[in-house]
Amino acid sequence: MSDFETEMLNMFLDEATESLEAWERSCLALGKDSQSDADAVAQLFRCAHNMKGSSKSVGLAKLGHFIHDIEEVILKLKNLTLAVNPDIVQLLLDSEEALHTWLTALRNDVAFVLDTSDMSDRLSMVAFGINKKPVAIGDIIAPVAQKTNNKKQEIVSELQAMGDGDIIFDMDLLANIQAHTKAKIAAPLVASETTPDATAATSEVPTTPPAASNTPKAPATNTETIRVPTNRIDSLIQLVGELSIQTAIIGHARQHNTLSNTVALDAMDLLGKITRELQTASLGFRMQTVQATMQRLERVARDAARDLNKNIEIVTDGNGVELDKTVLERMIDPLVHMVRNSLDHGIESSEDRIAANKPAQAILGLSAVQAPDGVTLIVSDDGKGLDTAKILAKAKSNGLIAEDAVLSEQEIFNLIFQQGFSTAEKVTSISGRGVGMEVVQRTVAELGGRIHIESKFGKGSKFSITLPSSVSIVDALLVCIDNNRYAVPVTQVEEILNQSDVNLENALDNQVMFRLRQEILPLQDLRGSMTLTESYSSLNNVKLLNKANKNSTILVVRYKTKRLGLAVDTVAGQQQIVVRKLTGVLEDIAGFVGGTILGDGEPGFILDVPFWANRYFESFKGAA
Repeated sequence: MSDFETEMLNMFLDEATESLEAWERSCLALGKDSQSDADAVAQLFRCAHNMKGSSKSVGLAKLGHFIHDIEEVILKLKNLTLAVNPDIVQLLLDSEEALHTWLTALRNDVAFVLDTSDMSDRLSMVAFGINKKPVAIGDIIAPVAQKTNNKKQEIVSELQAMGDGDIIFDMDLLANIQAHTKAKIAAPLVASETTPDATAATSEVPTTPPAASNTPKAPATNTETIRVPTNRIDSLIQLVGELSIQTAIIGHARQHNTLSNTVALDAMDLLGKITRELQTASLGFRMQTVQATMQRLERVARDAARDLNKNIEIVTDGNGVELDKTVLERMIDPLVHMVRNSLDHGIESSEDRIAANKPAQAILGLSAVQAPDGVTLIVSDDGKGLDTAKILAKAKSNGLIAEDAVLSEQEIFNLIFQQGFSTAEKVTSISGRGVGMEVVQRTVAELGGRIHIESKFGKGSKFSITLPSSVSIVDALLVCIDNNRYAVPVTQVEEILNQSDVNLENALDNQVMFRLRQEILPLQDLRGSMTLTESYSSLNNVKLLNKANKNSTILVVRYKTKRLGLAVDTVAGQQQIVVRKLTGVLEDIAGFVGGTILGDGEPGFILDVPFWANRYFESFKGAA
């Protein structure tokens, strides 16, 4: 495959993938009212028709044939010869899933062909009421020929009964008629196997697919692409132009030893401003709206509701909110799990809701809102809510907390994030309340986010996940530890305290604790632990705090359901940093999530706060 053909194929795959998002959105809009149905069907038809024509233009004839089968069903809906119903909506969603699987595979193997025979048969049954599975021509012709012979004998008998004379038939003529009949029957069958899209062949501009070759096609270039609005590119080009101008001004001033004059100083100030705007513009290329994610969650909810026979209304909001593509991809599975949890164990059956004086139809909310430090994704329902008494009893019986432990409501809610914790009476194929929530919490923490639960027993629950808009450039605190500077993402620090402002006390196993308002927190000293040659595979060398040192600073952080203080020498300031992945010999060093370049041009490491917190609690397992 030539570079040009590869480029054309990748362009088709990008456009087709985008069309499938509109396809799914249209399917989810079906069944609301006649006008929305008409609009959704029209959009579906446009998606299918465009994809069919484009697929053939890049030589994917079999893909085009399958899309034609789907188009037949959509056309029936468009012409109102078929009515929208849940089964047809599910068929169209299943077809979209098959197309998505096919397109994904084509990115690695341009010769890939998905077996869609069963799906095509389902489509044919809906569109025409017939089974389009391949049938041998002889199986069709033989019965017809027998029927013709029977009819001939019947005519002879009737004519003979009408007169005394013999009736003479030209058997050669009859044989020719029979042969002609066979040909008329066989021709459409043969044609349907070679050109199933006969109508498209006459209505669309003929295209020439790539020439057949005995050598296998080369795999498509698996280069990930992002569609970017032209206005963002225009803005970037304009910023680059401004950057060139100011750079030229500074270069001229340097040549003439006039860097201290007003023009040169203004140019330097502008360079900083332009650089920040370039960062923002560049990050914008990775930003995507949450709409596609919301669509997927809505589809998951519909499927789960159908399987569980639960009546729900799905309310979505904030589709225009943007997040980094990496963040969205990492959050898909956790969000899917939370939605299934809500449907399986949060929302009651219609009968139970009516008995509880609730509307028979439950409401599942999926929303995204812009937050001061990023974006908050919310999954809510008006179901049973969390039973704090049941959660607390289960945690005590499992030994997760002491029998005499007294926890706040939020601390009890946070117990569902403990590994393997569940109050579900039975495990289902959909989910288990609490099972997997530890993975949700860990993913959120790894992305530098946080999760908050609001729930009222019998009324419903609300899970709010706040995430940074981007994981490439983050706001960080610069902390000094043993004369070295490290970066700590601001989103991972809840409070900053001076050690001199708190009272430290020894506890069991030489732990050092301090009181923060009404809470007793443990304290870990990071000083003396940040040597790159140290092996962090052992968790038995946590450095205890020297209480005599009153000049340290305490960073209050959260790890899962617990909070603790991390002691550092001091906080040197705050800076927006570019996160760089560690490579080479530094890649396997635990305790750091990446590196960066500090404001003075020196390199710095970004602390992995969850690692250090886990390291502390593992060292005092059973005592914390």
